[in-house]
Amino acid sequence: MKLFIAEIKKNIFTLKTLICIFAVVVVSLLCYNQDLLYVFFNNDEASFSIIDLIDYFIGIGVFRNIILIIISLPFVGVFCDEWNSKNIYSVLVRCNIKEYAVSKITSCAIGCMAVSFIGLVLLSGLFSFFIPLSGEETAVNFVSDVPYGFLVQKYSVLYLLIRIFIFSLFSSVWCVFGLFSSAIISNKFVSFAMPLIGYYTIGNLCDYLPDFLNINRITNCSNILGNNTLLTFIYSLLFYIAIIVIFILLFYKAVQRRVNNEFN
Repeated sequence: MKLFIAEIKKNIFTLKTLICIFAVVVVSLLCYNQDLLYVFFNNDEASFSIIDLIDYFIGIGVFRNIILIIISLPFVGVFCDEWNSKNIYSVLVRCNIKEYAVSKITSCAIGCMAVSFIGLVLLSGLFSFFIPLSGEETAVNFVSDVPYGFLVQKYSVLYLLIRIFIFSLFSSVWCVFGLFSSAIISNKFVSFAMPLIGYYTIGNLCDYLPDFLNINRITNCSNILGNNTLLTFIYSLLFYIAIIVIFILLFYKAVQRRVNNEFN
């Protein structure tokens, strides 16, 4: 637990992480400035809403790429830094490899998710100065989208937070994949590229799986378990946690093999 808290303080509560949070907002605005200017200044009947825009952003591959690149910067390369500088051995003196692996992967997942979530919430807050959170047209468009669409009419904030939260979990999974990959190839440039590589390769292969195992369908808040909203949300949460646990085990094995080879 002490190591985990230390990892959180060292990697999350830093100026670099804060910069990445604001980078999510700024880069998103820069990439879609023309579309946003049109929406903000030609919105006479409030036909667009914050929910419309965030849903639109999250569904675009380029936007997902941007988010993955930004949120991975403070976290994915931490193992490479410690391994190449040999600082990992001073850490392992105070704990075992299993504790090290759990702390690294968990702090990476939480950190990446926090950067994405907070950044997108701030982006939504900025939009609120120009357009409404939701509207009648938005409610009509989303009401048929199960399992969360009905929330737009009366619980718009809850829908927006769920949408951003699930997407942030999705993004953190690929960053964790990048951190795991760095234990196999300890090159920072390679590790920074792995979230995108994993997203495109493994993500595309998931399209051949049943809906309840398809990470893209789950991230898009699709109807994978019927119309039960609470069950679908809990399942989505457990699905991502299970993937992160798998990466903890893989990262542990990879680090253990590296350390053993170093001493043998």
